[in-house]
Amino acid sequence: MNTDRPQLRAMLDYVREGDTLYVESISRLGRSTKDLLNIIDTLIDKSVTLISHKDKIDTDTPAGKFMLTVFAALSQLEREQFKQRQREGIEIAKAKGKYTGQKPIPTDWTRFG
Repeated sequence: MNTDRPQLRAMLDYVREGDTLYVESISRLGRSTKDLLNIIDTLIDKSVTLISHKDKIDTDTPAGKFMLTVFAALSQLEREQFKQRQREGIEIAKAKGKYTGQKPIPTDWTRFG
């Protein structure tokens, strides 16, 4: 699980058996399919139900558990395709001399005196 998300860790430590975790979208819960499935495993181990409002998923049902896995895989595919298109766009822009990276931010050294 992604360790740079302290609020997620705190929530997972807090939830108890019988709780229901409501999320807007599963894409906001996990950073990757593996990460999401690890979070889901943690919730299942604690007997916590997950309900995703946008995706209409309820992990209390077998169909909900299946759909969660499918949506997680599709979310990861979408993120990877976006990253690939972004890298391709940057390479095209660099080849045309239009991409030089972020311009340096001027430093006001008088503030550090």
